[in-house]
Amino acid sequence: MNVFSLTIKSICHRPLSFVLTFCSLLLSFILLMSVSHLKRSVPLSFEKAISGTDLIVGAHTGSVSLLLYAAFRIGQPAANLSYSLYEQMLEHPEVRSAIPISLGDSHRGYPVLATTQHYFDHYQYGNNQPLKLAMGSRGEFGSRLDTVILGARVAEELGYGLGQLLTISHGMDEVSFEEHENVLFEVSGILERTGTSVDRSLHITLEGLEAVHLGWNNRNPDKISVMKRADMKPKAISTLLVGLHSKTKVFRVQEEIMENPGYRAILPGVAFSELWEVMRVSERILGAVGFLVVFCTLLGMICSMLISLVLRRKEMAIIRSLGGSPLFIGAMMLMEALSLVVLALVVAWALSAGLIAAFSGVISRQWGVYLSGQSIWQIDPKLMMITFLVGLVAAMIPAVMAYRRSLFEGITSF
Repeated sequence: MNVFSLTIKSICHRPLSFVLTFCSLLLSFILLMSVSHLKRSVPLSFEKAISGTDLIVGAHTGSVSLLLYAAFRIGQPAANLSYSLYEQMLEHPEVRSAIPISLGDSHRGYPVLATTQHYFDHYQYGNNQPLKLAMGSRGEFGSRLDTVILGARVAEELGYGLGQLLTISHGMDEVSFEEHENVLFEVSGILERTGTSVDRSLHITLEGLEAVHLGWNNRNPDKISVMKRADMKPKAISTLLVGLHSKTKVFRVQEEIMENPGYRAILPGVAFSELWEVMRVSERILGAVGFLVVFCTLLGMICSMLISLVLRRKEMAIIRSLGGSPLFIGAMMLMEALSLVVLALVVAWALSAGLIAAFSGVISRQWGVYLSGQSIWQIDPKLMMITFLVGLVAAMIPAVMAYRRSLFEGITSF
């Protein structure tokens, strides 16, 4: 008798139980591998929330705090930067781009970001992708103070379109009692979805931000002449994103910036590494949950096969009567369980890779998680080996039980 052919015939005789056990293993393995893909991709995606930037400049504070504020609009700056620093960076021979950002106001809980045309010319995310407009134009962004360009989620969730008039509020709370009603902003453009904090932002000019605050400290905002003032030059900004012609000059430019008292320039990559270290615990918990699901599924497979031993007493008796040894029966059970594990493992890898490849574009646009084609099809050998070994141990339990039952009980008990 051939163990392999007899195992195949035994499986074909019980297709329903085999398919159900296979499907449960398949789903658990897909979950485990998807979690593994995400664990590799999420740290990289964090870094790609802002690309093309070599230095983030802000007031002296922790690097993670500065990164969260500049890249994710989370938190508040310790202090402002002088606008003259931005002008100096524009003239610096090593600087390719300088993007000023001012935050502090909001609209219905969404952050309002004040900047210049350089933001739309040089800001990049993902794989060095530029910002693009889904509708409207930014032609009036530099010439008018009362224009606003919306992120995709702001427009979608608030139901705003081109020509919509809105005001901005003091502070970052969703409900504000200090509304800047002296200037009405008109929506002139809506950005394409990026999967980053850009989607949740409203973009106005630095001069527009100055305009809404004219006379605000005295609680007597000027509503008449505010749009007629010729000089709305900003005095301060919150942070500055600097891109260099050559990355080899980054430490030199960083030193020059930090010579100014109270200023700090950080490397985004280093700050992202520090941020991910803080979040390492959640990554491990996610991986542990994946393995727990696999363990529970394998436990279910063991229970299913042990129960089937009772239901297959006649089958075992026939095999023994035809000369099958207890070792032969144990080997047959082992092969059956292993075939389930190996087949589910291979199909799960192919399906998880295929699904992620098919929906990677949607995933990046909706959640900002970037999955490269190489990482999708790359097998994590450690994960595959651990999963296989756990599956092998699980497969041996019903095999040993079948062997012992056949050895001690003999043909008559079947």
